[in-house]
Formats: sequence, structure tokens, C-alpha cells
Amino acid sequence: MYESNGSNEFDTLIGGIGRDEFVLGDGQAFARNVPFRTAQFYIGPGFATIRNFTQGQDSIELLVNSSEQLLLFPINNNRDLAIQIKGFTVFENRVSVLSSSPFDTIAVIEGGGNLSLNLSPESGLTRLLT
Repeated sequence: MYESNGSNEFDTLIGGIGRDEFVLGDGQAFARNVPFRTAQFYIGPGFATIRNFTQGQDSIELLVNSSEQLLLFPINNNRDLAIQIKGFTVFENRVSVLSSSPFDTIAVIEGGGNLSLNLSPESGLTRLLT
């Protein structure tokens, strides 16, 4: 259970030594006959600032159904990398409903302007890998 609905959040996520996983969305499957629940973080106003992201080692976990929902582009004179998603997935009674919201910034990777990230579907979530 999260204390926030994911809106109006501004956080700084800082990596350390070793492999880090930055979580921007969370999906949890519950026991049989209980709906699949998801939480997309940083909906609307707010985003995560990611520091100390190590290329080839760290990953970012988020909820997207396809690469068409995702925009990655350099900002701040190509110094940082913005991650935006179009819509977000909400599961209600095991039925997937995709919102039609415009692209929304959910994270900025400091110093990541030259990163090339790849999608890696895993367990109903998507991981961005360098």
C-alpha cells in the first residue's frame, strides 16, 4: 500500500555502489479471485530525479504496455535524459484500462543525456536497461 496516489510527487532517487533498480511503477499480483493491482508513480505534476545512474548496471522499472507509450529525450543542453509516458495502465477487476492522458514526465536521469535505454518486458512490468 502506498501513502500517495502518485500525483504531485517530487523525489530524488540516488544510486549507490553495485546494481540499482529505480522503481517508477509497481505491479502486484494478488491471490486468486483478487484483482491485479498496479501503481504508476509520478502521474501528472511531479517526477523523480535519478542520480548516479550507472550505464550497463542499473535499471528503471515502470509500467508501460509498449514502446509507443514511452518517450526518452535529452534535456538541459543534452546533459540529462527525460522519461515520459503516454497514459498509464490501470487494472480493474482483471481488465486493463489505458488512460488517454498526454505524455507526462515521470523521471529525469541526471547526466544521462547520452544514454541509450532498451525496453525489457518482465513480469507485467517494463524495465529500461542501458
